[in-house]
Amino acid sequence: MDIYAQLKKDHRKVQALFEEIMEYRDSTAKNVKTEVFALFEQLKLELDAHSKAEEKVLYARIINEDATREITLEAEQEHRLVTQLLEELNASKNTDEHWFAKFAVLKEQVEHHVKEEEKDMFRKARKVLDKEEEEKLGHLMLAQKERMITSLQ
Repeated sequence: MDIYAQLKKDHRKVQALFEEIMEYRDSTAKNVKTEVFALFEQLKLELDAHSKAEEKVLYARIINEDATREITLEAEQEHRLVTQLLEELNASKNTDEHWFAKFAVLKEQVEHHVKEEEKDMFRKARKVLDKEEEEKLGHLMLAQKERMITSLQ
């Protein structure tokens, strides 16, 4: 699987988790907090592992290329903001309207990042990487993400 397919697969998994968590936004069920935080832990693990692996594999490879430098620097900063929001949400022990408002901001930030990455970064990266390297990076990304998940658990 090439790097783009691997990243898109991760993006879809994260999007599904966002949607699942947002379904609890207006819920009054007693187990909401438990359910939301269990899903949030899974989302946080996925986002942390994905970001770190992506930075080590793809970003490290394309950051010094003229065609991809600017968008890669921006993407790194977007990862930093996502990490900050994840930490703030994780520190909260309440799933009230303020938590969900911040969660919605996180969701929007990640959706923006994904859209920009899939539309612009991938197009620019294809000018830098050949098919063989895209395949190699896809395998490296998967292996790196698996190592990250193991180390973060």
